Amino acid sequence: TGIARGVDSMFAKGAADTLIASGKRVRDSLTCYYAGREYPRDHEHGRMIESRYSSRSQGVPELITDSDIAVLIGGQKNTMYLGVLMMLEGKPIIPVASSGGAAADLYNLVMSRFEKSFSVHVDREMFAELADVSLDPAEAASVCVHLITLLRGPAPAVA
Repeated sequence: TGIARGVDSMFAKGAADTLIASGKRVRDSLTCYYAGREYPRDHEHGRMIESRYSSRSQGVPELITDSDIAVLIGGQKNTMYLGVLMMLEGKPIIPVASSGGAAADLYNLVMSRFEKSFSVHVDREMFAELADVSLDPAEAASVCVHLITLLRGPAPAVA
């Protein structure tokens, strides 16, 4: 949210490429959430959920209820609001600090309480890669997909 046009699409493409390479179905893993008037024209990765609200700020509690993990990129007030509420609900957030904005502030908050946020599931050094400003969106997406895989645990066996 809240970043230069196109970066979110590049991030989604990087995440999709990482998922495909690991044999996972993209539509089962990525969700694009949008408010009624903000239909994402260029979206081609994952499922799409339309909020019943007309703005992101109204829809944040709805989004939190429907989310297991949030990846936060850039942003301002709504991104900070979403990140803090996710943490209060005990749901993990993965803020990409290198994208700046609220994500950088939330990254610092998570790092200050890292063990409480992630317990033993996530390696601190891997998480710290999200602050590397030399990461392009696709590389950041790959790190995020790996972190999400660690947080969710192994995929259930398919018969």
